[in-house]
Amino acid sequence: MNDKDVFIQVRDLTVTYHTRLGPVRAVNHVTFDVYRGEILGLVGESGCGKSTLGKALMRMIFKPAEISSGQIVFNGEDIMTYDQKRLRDFRGRVASMIFQDPMTSLNPVQRVDEHLMEAIEVHAQTKQSKGSLIEQITALIERLGIQSRRLSDYPHQLSGGMRQRVMVGLGLINNANLIIADEATTSLDVIVEAKLVDQLREIRDQYGVTILAITHNIALVAELADRLAVMYAGQMVEIGSVYQVFDQPLHPYTQGLLRSVPSIKLSDDEELYKMAGEPPNLTHPPSGCRFHPRCPHAMTICSQKDPDLLEAAPGHFVHCWLYQDHPDKETPTIEVKE
Repeated sequence: MNDKDVFIQVRDLTVTYHTRLGPVRAVNHVTFDVYRGEILGLVGESGCGKSTLGKALMRMIFKPAEISSGQIVFNGEDIMTYDQKRLRDFRGRVASMIFQDPMTSLNPVQRVDEHLMEAIEVHAQTKQSKGSLIEQITALIERLGIQSRRLSDYPHQLSGGMRQRVMVGLGLINNANLIIADEATTSLDVIVEAKLVDQLREIRDQYGVTILAITHNIALVAELADRLAVMYAGQMVEIGSVYQVFDQPLHPYTQGLLRSVPSIKLSDDEELYKMAGEPPNLTHPPSGCRFHPRCPHAMTICSQKDPDLLEAAPGHFVHCWLYQDHPDKETPTIEVKE
């Protein structure tokens, strides 16, 4: 992609939680781009900062946390400079978020049509008639595979898949340019999950919407996303196309993550790969690269200094000393393909 296709630029973003044990950098100096009209998958272990990063892009970070540094630029405008009025307009009209559990995100005493009408009215530039609103939400909900008669239902009367599609509808109702789906398929069975993945892809293709899909499900990302970003302990460790990352993972953490995925090809005498060690305590993170205590290729410099995010091949970025020049350089375990 060319620079003109860049929709979101995140630069040196840090989100800090202030706890009784000290500050915790849940997102630590993260830099990356999101291209217009793409589906970017964001993966990593639980607690690595994925959801915090997604909320930061919506400026939905509240005390005891804060965005302590960085820029979040949408279409050339840094939303870190927005006041509350501009933020309210930004959330819903420009960017929208689908949360993990729709049952706790939807108001239990509001019907489906009331949810959708309220979303339109909050962001409406001009007042619309009730008939026009009903026509608009009926067309959207049927496009998402829900019969219009369910508009009068309450959230508890819907299946998990329907509730999640209502959340997608809330994201689309004001023609948002970005949808952040935070573990949107976690509570769904595999059949409903597959349908939702197809719908997200169709939404991108039909409306040109940009989607950030936050998940721990590697298989889902392989099916859904165009590019993949891998997080570890609050840092972005690898970014590339799905083909690049799956075919040639560069970072040792990404390699271990992919090896840990169960496979039907595993023989009876083979054990599922388990990555050594545990994620670090972020109140006292290790010096240098945060992955070095678990890394099979760790060198002296890894514990001393954090590497930069380097473009090892066109469009393929990695945060690792194996691919950068330094005094105790060792030969990379993988030859980088152009």
